[in-house]
Amino acid sequence: MIKYTDKFKLEVVNSYFNTKLGVRLTARAFNLPSKNYIEIWIKQLKKKGLIPMDKEKTVTKSSQKIDESKDKKKTRNTKKTAKEKQLEKENLRLKAEIAYLKKLEELQRGNVQKS
Repeated sequence: MIKYTDKFKLEVVNSYFNTKLGVRLTARAFNLPSKNYIEIWIKQLKKKGLIPMDKEKTVTKSSQKIDESKDKKKTRNTKKTAKEKQLEKENLRLKAEIAYLKKLEELQRGNVQKS
């Protein structure tokens, strides 16, 4: 197992905090076997006082793009086909027709009762 110096750990962690790269891509950029190294090093360096305790990764545009792409996937799945749109129109028309016939029947009953 390779032992990494605090200087190297600090370089990796600072790179993570100061770039748009996420933890996985930062680990890959420094040829680390796992993103867990960075997460562990952040805790260690905070305990040693080499980075501020309140230091956190800020949300970047790249992570926002990831969230947006997830939203697009959701909307893609909810897009309606031409057949679905046609069926919805037909459904609305039939509901309107039923409502009209009920109202007509109600009015006819009213006239019959008055007579």
